[in-house]
Amino acid sequence: MPEKHRVLIRQAEYDKSLDSVIEEIFEAFGVNVAGRKVFVKPNILAAREPDKAVTTHPSIVSAVVASLEKRRAAQIIVGDNSGMTQYGANEEAAARSGILDAAGKYFRNIGASPVRVGLHSPYAHDVAISKEILDCDVLISLPKFKTHTLTMISGAIKNSYGFLLGGEKARLHRVAKSRDAFARTVVDVFSLRVPDLVICDGILAMQGNGPSSKDVFHLGRVIASTDSVAMDAVIGAMMNLKPSEVQTTVEAAARGLGVADIGLLEIDGALAPIEGFKLPGSLLRGRVFNWLARLASGVIVSEPRPDTNICLRCNLCRDHCPTEAITMSPYPVIDRGKCIRCYCCLEFCPHEAMKLSPRVRFIRRLAR
Repeated sequence: MPEKHRVLIRQAEYDKSLDSVIEEIFEAFGVNVAGRKVFVKPNILAAREPDKAVTTHPSIVSAVVASLEKRRAAQIIVGDNSGMTQYGANEEAAARSGILDAAGKYFRNIGASPVRVGLHSPYAHDVAISKEILDCDVLISLPKFKTHTLTMISGAIKNSYGFLLGGEKARLHRVAKSRDAFARTVVDVFSLRVPDLVICDGILAMQGNGPSSKDVFHLGRVIASTDSVAMDAVIGAMMNLKPSEVQTTVEAAARGLGVADIGLLEIDGALAPIEGFKLPGSLLRGRVFNWLARLASGVIVSEPRPDTNICLRCNLCRDHCPTEAITMSPYPVIDRGKCIRCYCCLEFCPHEAMKLSPRVRFIRRLAR
């Protein structure tokens, strides 16, 4: 039987008491940072304010930095690769999220130091990641407790997708088109450098069609572990997801990168499903039409659709579409033949103007 892995769950708020929670986490897991290079990787998906729950809250970052200073880390670097296309957007996103100020002198635009590394994946032989990922002695990941329309959760494993420089994220979306393929690719990237400690910001969480919706949920929790897979298994359980519905967790556990079986975990704190928590619409439709999916996969699809009553024609959906399936005329027009349902348009729309719409798709193999 695999060794039990510990996941700590604590009540917390974005106030001075957060410092003691972060201190407890460092003491509980005993990660040695003294005299070592430490890279802190928050989730800075896009240039959004802290109260939008799109990014890791700056209070988490500042508390972690304070604990690292107290433990005499030789070097501290805080950074992330934001978005999918613009290398220069890292500082802008960090500033608007409050993380630039929270990190202070330790923030670095990690998009400026790319290196190419081999990737054990059927979809890409190598990728460009930030050099800081490989150079650090200790990697601390600070994901956000969020839903994700494509991967179901945006937790510890998905946070490592920020290793990639912007253009590489789009490239992998293009080549790993299906949900299964993309989940495997996310784990491929995660495995390049598995974090030594993960601290998840679940104080202000996101529900519904994350990872950048406006549907914020006050959860009031901080979750921590040295096992990223165990962390995501706990997040999934709290969101009322079945273990098989979070494919990144299943894939990472199958590769031996962590433990996903809740029964084999040491849970330090209260673990309970969140009452009334909203799941992604793509998953809910998948559950409703599961019997049909067993008959023929791909018959019912959830496609993005612009709401012209909300859309401000900012062009971000077009600019972030990895397959260039979106044109503006004058509102977004989606080419179904090019769309791979990666939902990047939902992810990067700051106005939540992209919606999910179910469609029955009759595919050729049904007639065979």
